[in-house]
Order: sequence, then structure tokens, then C-alpha cells
Amino acid sequence: MSKHRKRVFKRGQELELTIKDVAFGGVGLGEIETEEGMFKVFVQNTIPQQRVKAKVVKSKRRHAECKLMEVLEPSPLEERIPFQPIPGAPYATLPMEHQHKMKRSTTIDLLSRIGGLEHLEEKLDDFIESPSAWHYRNKMEYSFSCISYDLDQKKELDDVFALGFKHRGTWWAVENLDGDSGLFDKDLESKLKDLRLWLEDTGLPAWHPPRREGFFRFLVVRKSVQSDQLLFNLVTTSDRENRFSIDGFVEKMKSLWGERIAGILHSINDDQGERV
Repeated sequence: MSKHRKRVFKRGQELELTIKDVAFGGVGLGEIETEEGMFKVFVQNTIPQQRVKAKVVKSKRRHAECKLMEVLEPSPLEERIPFQPIPGAPYATLPMEHQHKMKRSTTIDLLSRIGGLEHLEEKLDDFIESPSAWHYRNKMEYSFSCISYDLDQKKELDDVFALGFKHRGTWWAVENLDGDSGLFDKDLESKLKDLRLWLEDTGLPAWHPPRREGFFRFLVVRKSVQSDQLLFNLVTTSDRENRFSIDGFVEKMKSLWGERIAGILHSINDDQGERV
């Protein structure tokens, strides 16, 4: 009777490992030595030679699939960028030539494994680069939360007023955006902190995801590439709406972005889900 290999790790368990390579589909691949032998661990949104903390989301007998929680040590392939790092751009620090190599190798791997195609190295054309590597997005959604994640202290802080992006691996904690992320509009994101401080001074609370209560929920911004104008949508709950000065909010927005403003919307969302 053959022995069945038991599951080495459990769902939700946190691991620390070094990413060795890029596997099928562009997922980072590392290995951990266990009593059962070398165990493969796949971690999305990682770069070869990074040391990372990851959480197991699916455990099999021969491998585990994980969600990236934190980059503990950067890869020597990465470079410093003049932008604030954000959770949604894990490859921002990887130079474009390395990104192209990763995409090319994973594309060849995909077509050869699934499609059964051979000799792809000489058949595959080079990538056509985007004309804009930075500030290319025309829409961004920023979240409010009463729970922030402090990047310097590497811990969550409760009972605060945060506006920015959800911390990697969480749906409740937000990293404040205090500067240009390099993805959207430099002028807007450089002044977002000023808007956050003004909204905090209103005394109305940011949304508290675990408690499902609060006032400010999302700020959605669209940008016209042609006209360089901005369209804002502030999403709040109806709770204490009568205490919020729409006129004061509009005047503050005008003081920050002036004639770039194409319109300002105020949407009411009392739904309990974390969606705009």
C-alpha cells in the first residue's frame, strides 16, 4: 500500500521564504525544506530573489499557494523609484527590461505547456512597449478607513483617519497616500494629503470596515487624457449626512485643483460590502 503524503502547511499559516524563480503564469516560486523533503511554495506578485512573508491560501500535498503579505528583503534586481510604494504595484521597482524578460519567459512557458507549441524562442516577436511607463492610469479609487497601516512602524493603528490604498492582504487597513504613486496623476496625488486633513477636520469619521459604520467611504477620480480635467466622486454613507458641508467641500476641492475640475459628485452608499 502506497503512503499518502500529508499536507505540510495549513491554510492561513504564515511563511517566510526566498523567491527563487518565476513559475507558470508569472507566479513567484520558492522552496522550503520540510520533514517531507523540499516543498514548493507559489507566491503571487513577487520578484526572484526577494525574501517575503506570505500566507497560505491553498495547501496541497506537494505544494502550497500563498498570498504575499510583506516583502522582507528586496531583490537585487529592483531599483529605487521616486514614488511612494503602493500595494497594487508590486513590480514598480523592477526595471522594464526585467519585466519584459519575465513576461516573455512566462508566455513561452504557457504556450508550450498548454498549447504544445515548440521552438517558440525564434518565433515569438518582441514586446511592443507602452509609450507611458508611469502616470498612465485614467481612473483611481481611494479608500477611507478608521484603521491604517503604518509603513514605518509596520503595524496597524486604530481610531485614525486614513485615505489611500488597502494594505496588502487586508480588506480593513488602509495605507495613507501622502505623495505621487507614479501610476495616476502627480498633481492630484501630491495634494491628496491636504484633502485628507481637511476631511478629518470635519469631525466626521472614516469608514470602519469591521464595524460597518462611519461616514467617508471612497474617493473615485477619473482623468481625461485629452483635456487633463478631473471628475471626482465622493462616496459616503447617509449617516450624519446633514453635518457634512457640501459647499465647503467643493470650495476646498477648487482651492486644490481649480479649473482642472470637470465635476464633483456625491454618492450615498449604505451597502455593507466593500465596493464603491
